[in-house]
Amino acid sequence: MTTKRMWAAAAAVLACSTLSGGNALGQAAQVFFQAVDDGDIRPLTPEERQGLQDPFFQLVLKNNPAAVKLSDIEGLLQPDATQRRTFVLDEEIRDPVLGQSRRMVLAFDGTNGGIKLDNNVTVSAFFDSDAIPDAW
Repeated sequence: MTTKRMWAAAAAVLACSTLSGGNALGQAAQVFFQAVDDGDIRPLTPEERQGLQDPFFQLVLKNNPAAVKLSDIEGLLQPDATQRRTFVLDEEIRDPVLGQSRRMVLAFDGTNGGIKLDNNVTVSAFFDSDAIPDAW
């Protein structure tokens, strides 16, 4: 499976989780595949699931596809909060005007479930300067 298709599958899972309104919590984990934008969505086969070695898939999507809150995803990737780093990126961050878009990058150190996280897993989240996502 190509990296492009793997990210398409991950995007489909996040979209399905978001559209479910959280009603999927407590149900059997089901991960979906979408080859192209606006294409058909289907469940991943067991063989496709086994073939995905991406750390984000292994630690988050494989068993917790309904996780959509940033704090939940952080905990699944690295339960030890001291092994997480946060960077806020913005070229005009010193501008005092409220309501501006910001981007946060979360990096993870150490290992989780035998998977090396150092320089291997990052998460990017967008927010505005009025409110930071639920990471803390």
